[in-house]
Amino acid sequence: ERDRQSCLAIGICSFLTIPLFASEGVHSIITIQAAHEERDWPEEYVPRLRLLGELFVNALERRDIDEALRQSESRLRLATEAAGAGLWSIDLSTSQAWVTEKVRDLFGLADHGNLNLQSFMDCIHPEERDQVLETMRQSLGSREEFQVDFRIVVADGSLRWISSRGCPEPGSEKGLGRLTGISLDATG
Repeated sequence: ERDRQSCLAIGICSFLTIPLFASEGVHSIITIQAAHEERDWPEEYVPRLRLLGELFVNALERRDIDEALRQSESRLRLATEAAGAGLWSIDLSTSQAWVTEKVRDLFGLADHGNLNLQSFMDCIHPEERDQVLETMRQSLGSREEFQVDFRIVVADGSLRWISSRGCPEPGSEKGLGRLTGISLDATG
């Protein structure tokens, strides 16, 4: 009744109000007003306007989610850079790897080109490759986190100690999943 009195006071003769629902209930309301004369709004307008409004609401929700993701990524990037940590992920179905720039620096990997599990194995000191692979296999079998320290051979022939911690992520029924982790330079 208060809304009705307010509308009459400012000269609105008719209005149509449509609630727009989002994931958490009513997100917004579309209101159409007629100020010069009373109007009957055709029923077929309501679902069309609701659809149009919900498209806008969904776009706003996606924008908010994208912004939250960008902020989260920025905080993660800042934390890993401050810690000198490199992040990596290896798709076990394809052996393809995603790495941060810090991992490329730690392992002395080229700034371009695709990386895979073999790219990492080639950097690891030959005496420790089997240990690293066995640690990864055990982690996959137990579905538990792993930590492994190993030496890598840098391009100039020197050795660098790397400490890696990771965890398996299950894949689909057909896929093997992935290993995701973090690596640090542990050279004393």
